[in-house]
This record gives sequence, C-alpha cells and structure tokens, in this order.
Amino acid sequence: MLRLPQPAEREMIRQWRNHPQVRRTMFNDHLISQEEHLNWLQRMASDPTRQLLLFIYQGQAVGVSNFYQIDTVAQSCYWGFYLNPEAGSNSRERLQMWLTIQSESLAYAFTDLACHTLFDETFAFNRQVLEIHRKFGFSEKGRFFRDKNGQPEEVVLMAVTAASFTPLQSNDTPPAVTPPGKQTPTTIALFASSNLELLREDLLAQAKTVPGVSLAITLPPFGQYPLLLRDANSSFAHCDLFIFCERLQDLDKGNDNSALQTYFDTIRLAHEQITARGHGAIYVTDFYFHPDGQAPLSTPLAQQLAPLFAANAALQALCDELASCHLIAISGIALELGYAACDPGKYWQLGRIPYASPFSIAIANALLATLLERAGQAARVIVLDLDNTLWGGVIGDDGMEGIALGERGSGADFQSMQHFLKARQEEGFLLTLCSKNSEEIALACFNHHPGMVLQAEDIVAKRINWQEKSDNLLALAAELGISLQHFCFIDDNPFEREAVRRQLPMVAVPELPAAVAQWPAWLRHYPPLWRYALTTSDRARHQLYQAKQTLQQQASRYASREDFLHSLAISVTFTPLKSDNRQRILQLIHKTNQFNMTSRRYQASELQEITQHGEIWGVSVKDRLSSSDLVGVVILRHLTPESSAIDNLILSCRVLGRGIESAILHWCCQHLQQQGRLKVEAAFIPSARNQPAATLYSDHGFRRQENHFCYDLTQPLPAAPAWITFT
Repeated sequence: MLRLPQPAEREMIRQWRNHPQVRRTMFNDHLISQEEHLNWLQRMASDPTRQLLLFIYQGQAVGVSNFYQIDTVAQSCYWGFYLNPEAGSNSRERLQMWLTIQSESLAYAFTDLACHTLFDETFAFNRQVLEIHRKFGFSEKGRFFRDKNGQPEEVVLMAVTAASFTPLQSNDTPPAVTPPGKQTPTTIALFASSNLELLREDLLAQAKTVPGVSLAITLPPFGQYPLLLRDANSSFAHCDLFIFCERLQDLDKGNDNSALQTYFDTIRLAHEQITARGHGAIYVTDFYFHPDGQAPLSTPLAQQLAPLFAANAALQALCDELASCHLIAISGIALELGYAACDPGKYWQLGRIPYASPFSIAIANALLATLLERAGQAARVIVLDLDNTLWGGVIGDDGMEGIALGERGSGADFQSMQHFLKARQEEGFLLTLCSKNSEEIALACFNHHPGMVLQAEDIVAKRINWQEKSDNLLALAAELGISLQHFCFIDDNPFEREAVRRQLPMVAVPELPAAVAQWPAWLRHYPPLWRYALTTSDRARHQLYQAKQTLQQQASRYASREDFLHSLAISVTFTPLKSDNRQRILQLIHKTNQFNMTSRRYQASELQEITQHGEIWGVSVKDRLSSSDLVGVVILRHLTPESSAIDNLILSCRVLGRGIESAILHWCCQHLQQQGRLKVEAAFIPSARNQPAATLYSDHGFRRQENHFCYDLTQPLPAAPAWITFT
C-alpha cells in the first residue's frame, strides 16, 4: 500500500536516499544533509503539484514513490521511486517488492490522481528499470542528455497511459530481470573409449569457480556410447551438450582409418538427434600429439605428426559441415604443457584414465571457456586493483620509488603480469581500475614510472577512491554500459575478493595463486578470460570504447541531441557475408543479446544454407571519431518473388541511441523494394534480455499480423535519420 509518511519516518527516508545504490540512479546524487532533507519535505507538503508517498510491503515501510509536475488540466504527471537497498531477505523478495510498488504507483496515478499520462525519466544505463517499465506498458518518447558529476549522461523519457497500463500480477517475474537463484543446470554427456571420471570431476570443480555456470554431467560406461546414442530412451538422449573426447591413439588401431570414420559417423548421428529435437550442441576435442613408443627414436617428427594433422583436418571439416558442432582445440594445450604433463602413465593401465591431472584440468577449463564464449557469457571487462596487483607495495606509503616494478627481482613478476594484461587488451578485453587509493598519486605511476607496461591510455575507465569496491564496480558497469556478468575482478586482497563475490555474485572473481609469478599462466587458463576466436573488432574494442567516451563528453556542447548526431558524420555500410567477415558475423550472432530480434544462434553451415535462398549482410558504422566497425547483422530470407522476411536483425548495444536501427530498416525495405518485392515480414521473439528491441518494428510502421510483423513495400518506406548517410 501507499500512504503519506509520518514525521518519525523522515530520517529513515533520508538514509535510503543517501545509500550509494540509490544515489547512483539519481539526477542529483550528492549526499543530502538533514537540513536540506527537511526543507525539501516542507516544500513538498505545500506544493499541490507534488506528492511523496511511503510504500508499505507486508506491514513494513520499504520504499518511496514520488509524483511531481502533477498537471490537473493536462491530466499528466511525472513519477519516480526507490526502494530501501537493505529491504528483502533475498533477491526474489526484493524483485517482488519492485513489481508491487510499480503496480500500486501506476494504479494510484490513474485513479487517485486522475491522470491520463504518466511520464518517467531514467538514465539509459539503468536498463533493468527500463525493461520493467516496458512490462507495465511504458513506451519510449525520446532521449536527451543531463549533466551528472560533470559528465553528460543519456536519459530516456518514457510514458504510459491509462489505456496502455498493463498491471502485473504479484507473482509475475519479468524474464529480463529474473533474480539470481538456483540455476537450471546445463546437462552434459561425456563420450570416449576411455574413463572420463577424472575429467567429469574436474569440470564440476572448475565450474564452481565461474559465476553463471551450473552443470550436470553423465558418463556412459566407457566405450559404450555409440550403442547408447542409438537408444532414444537412454539418459543421454536429451542432454544439452554432447562432448566427444576421443584420443587418436585409441581409434587408430590399424592403417585403414576405419575406426576414425566410425567415430565421425557417430558424431553425425549425435548431430541428427540434436537437429531432430531442435536444441543442443556438440563439442569435439581435437587430437593431440602422443609419441608412438614403438616407433624408432630416429623417426622424423614430421613423419610422426603427419597422421595427426590429417586426422585433425578431417575433424575440422566435419565440424564445419555440421551445424551446432564445435571443435575445441586441446592440441595447443598439450603442446604448452608438454608430453610428460599430459601422459597419465600407470593410471592408463590401472583405470583407463586418458589424461594426467594437469591436462585434465586444462581441458575442463577449455570446455568451460568455450561454453561461456558460445553462450555470450565470457568476460569483456577486466577490473584491476593497483597496490600489490599491478606493482608490489603500497604506493601511498612507499612512494613511486619504493614500489616493486621492473625487470629484476620481485618487480619482474608484476611487470610480467602487466605484459599479460596488455596482451589481453589487444585481444579485446577492456582494462579498468578499481583501487582504494589517492587518484593523483596512483595515476602518477602510469605516467612516470619506467617499469610500467600499461599506460594511462590503456585504461578505459577508473574508480580510484575510498568507496566500497562493489559500489565502484556498479559505477563502472553503468559508465561502460556493460553488464556485470561480463566483468572479471582481479585483486590481491582476499577480503576484497570475497566482498565482491558476496555483493555482486555475477562478477567473475578468480582466486589467484599465492605467488605473483604464477598469475599470468594461471589467468591465461581461467575460463572467463579465454577467447574462442579473435576478430578485428575484438582487437579494436579498446579504441571503440575510448571513442564512445569522447562522444559522451562532447554531447553536452550541442543545443540538441539532433545537432550532436549531425556533427558525428555517421555513415553506415552494408557488406554481404564473405570469408573475411564471417567470423565477426558469427560472433555477433552468438554474443549479442539485447538488440537481437529473435535470439536465433546460427552456425557457419546454416549461414551458407541461408545464402542459397536469401542474403546475409554485415552492417558497419563509421563516424568522425572512430573507424569503420562491423556492429550489426541482417539476415534476409526470400519467401516468394514478391515477398521476403527479415529472419533476424542484430545490432551491438555499443551503437544504440544513434538511429542506426532505423537506418538498417530503411535500407532493408529499400533494398527489397528495388528487387521488386511487394512486402516484407519480420519476427520478434522475446527472450530474457532482448526487451530493448521489442518495439523496433511497431515503432517504424510494421503492422502486427498474428505472430509476425509485416510492411507493405508499395507504401512510403520507414524513414532513415537525416544525420546518417549510406556508403
């Protein structure tokens, strides 16, 4: 329920308002003094255009609902709310409070206040609030910039009318913000002609160190999986993932390669089952070098490797041929570890265990990393502490000359760590800082210490202050516009690591080895920091985010948002699918969630099939501050000579808010119209994370017809923004 606050509750409201989690979403986020708070409440009480109500949930005051600019003539008002950040025993109860206060507040506005339209202004980075608003019938009306701590921050204006208000039931949970809880595990079947019990245990153990992963793994008796795969009633028939881990030496018993071909046929059978049921995937580990103990020592290495290279080439071709089949390269891991660290020795004879423990753990990490990468859950942002992480010692106490950093002694370990991080940046990770320190003293090290490998320009965002690190991580996520589930937090202090794990469980927090010298090698195999494949866009990500920050800083100089967008000289280019952009297009398909109209995850072979009766286009965007980058994908299917369908439209969230999506729709319709098509169909399939794309088609004149949208290409086309050109 909502009611007026009592005098004794005023200080409680001020404490809620001053909490860091509440302040970061406010337009004015300074700490409110008691005097300022009382004066504000007095003005509210005497102002007929404002109402402040306390939200009571199960008998407890837990939130505030604020109505302002109440206009009885226009029958409209503005509204905002916040909850006590400490309320609720768990995230699910807190979400229920959130739904209830929003539902009751909107009902109050449309009944007690007799409003026809309710407006809300929310920072664009506050995506969960925006997604909840849409669930209640809000639609976006515009965007503008407001100053926040000296920086322009984008604000979304939304509105809901009494007619469009969609009440949610008290037990409704919007998929986009389902709170963390017990996860439905990914079910995995491990297949080999050997005993994979150790690998199973290593997979389960390593999965516990990675947030967002829950596994249930089954093992058939080794060697029996080809028969069990043919049994539709077996426990493996409906697993999410089939992982094949055969060794070449266990297959190649003769010279005719018949065992290898039988293995390939079994993988094809598994693919047929997955295709028939419409979901699932196959992972196949490649073959690694295992010296033939019977061959003469004088046998040239090239001669020993030739069968391995041929088998792996055939295996790669098979995975390219089959949709949803992915090759996991463990041969490179074996080469790095060395034969002695991979060979199980006597354990092969005792229990048919194929891998020594170090190799088994490394394979488990590679499988987990690929699972994260293919699901779009891998880390993108590395958050770094400074003292005893990037250098040895405490710079505030020891001074720049007293820290350990250089080519000798313990300083060489920290310099090696910085070289490792620099390499990760070149792979596409964004480097940020989060340190309890004096900013001026700490940053002087980046500019003046001769042992520094990382420079100030390598850091895309920073929070160097004395605040809680979890609050700083929230601020970094808001600044970059990247979800915390894509963050990896590296800190030498076990207290800070545990605090972040408890307060932000979606953040990856590696438990580092005791010796700094071991950090680079250990982190190189840490699943969230593993890269399945690298693209040109990955390598340019650092520069792209620097350009984005420059855009945000410059936006405040212009009188209007449209003037600012015109100044960017944005150009959009469409390039058909080809060999040099295929990997980037696949990456966008598998990683992009928020602006992905159907969330379909196509494989390379499926893309090739689509081009037989359709088109696939990569969308590149260039402006005056950044070079051309492929940020979107359009997949078209031609249904008849007169009609086509937009099978999917994908756009990186990095370029949202500039009208790129409108330009893409205009180009698609014009392109199809020039081919003589009379209409185009399009689908939107809602998922847990693609609500930002929910109104794209309806906002651009597409008419809903049953389960899809349709546009008549004989009519004027959807307009392209005036500030965008096509090249």
